[in-house]
Amino acid sequence: MRQFQCGSTVDFEDRTLKQDLAAVLPFSWRAGTAPRIIFDDPAGLDEKFLFNVPSNSTSIMKLRVTILNDATLLCFSFTHALCDGSSAYHVISYFCDLLSDKPVPKFVLPPDATGKRISELVRKVSTEPLPAQPEQDIFVTNRLTVLKFQAKYLLLRLSEVLGLSPLLTHRTVHLPGSWVDDVRSRAQKELESSGEHLGMQLTRNDIITALYLKLVYGARKPNDDPVDYIGPINYRALLEPADPDTYYPHNSVTFLLCQFSERELQTESITKVAARLRMATIRYRHPASIKREISRFEEKLVAPAMQDSRGGVKWGVPMVSPWTTFDYTSLDFSGASRQARKPQVVFVNPSVPLTLGRLPSPIAFNLKDGAGGYWLRGANTRAGWEAFEKLIDMDSLFCS
Repeated sequence: MRQFQCGSTVDFEDRTLKQDLAAVLPFSWRAGTAPRIIFDDPAGLDEKFLFNVPSNSTSIMKLRVTILNDATLLCFSFTHALCDGSSAYHVISYFCDLLSDKPVPKFVLPPDATGKRISELVRKVSTEPLPAQPEQDIFVTNRLTVLKFQAKYLLLRLSEVLGLSPLLTHRTVHLPGSWVDDVRSRAQKELESSGEHLGMQLTRNDIITALYLKLVYGARKPNDDPVDYIGPINYRALLEPADPDTYYPHNSVTFLLCQFSERELQTESITKVAARLRMATIRYRHPASIKREISRFEEKLVAPAMQDSRGGVKWGVPMVSPWTTFDYTSLDFSGASRQARKPQVVFVNPSVPLTLGRLPSPIAFNLKDGAGGYWLRGANTRAGWEAFEKLIDMDSLFCS
């Protein structure tokens, strides 16, 4: 095992176990043609595979690798306020290069840490007019309102402890790629036959996000309470590039807002939910829209901010963070092994603690499994998890 000194960016440690995957990982996802809950205690995986983390660690990222006879397991945690999912992947990728004695870029401070405004670095890459979108601010910055939200947050946590409100629990779900493709194909045909949104192409992430919203709200008593879905949009590709041979970790994320009611998520076809998510993504991904959102946030940066919601703080706001563009399963950690063994990364377990700036919310992380399918690590109520089999049924999803 090679020894590396940990720094302010990465706290790294690896271990080699002379065991097979089946003896170490408490579940398997390689069989089955339908979504299923494969593990009901993701936090237990954090404790098992995010090992030897100092309680006083100040590193941005904690990275732990377990090398087995036939597989590599990757577990990591990072400070989300300083680093988004894309930066986390690039930091880990560069660390793999370092382990293999390959050249890596010099890490530098992000522009906004040196006095530059990120909004001024957004390149104009589109001449299309700015699409219409809701004027509602995604973030609350009024100090009194923020204090009210924080007080209600504490009351909500207390009510959860006392059993007066539904407690959100986390599960790891596996979604076979063939199943996701089947749902997407059926939804695309339904969308085209409806004559609405001509030319729109639904993505797998649209389907997965719509599915998660149906899982969260489908088992609740029908009502018209508002649901404000907040979706992260990474804008790093729209910024002026960093200096050659340099890289800066940064939380380069703004958000889209897509408004529903609970009844709509319960009764509408997954096609309609996915189409509304796609429309919101198109609107908010426009460079001018991104620049406007960044500018809004920069102007209010001196004030504490919390995500707003028409539904108040009953649950906060639901969100799915799609990490499906990050190819973790191709990473090579053989440089950390004394025997230079190179078993494939077959399981990735991200642990992303959030601050008081987010209310306890239905939130999920979506990653590729390396074999065409997806892992979804998310939160739901007990009733939602108990209704899982019913809610993923095709007739239920398409409301037929």
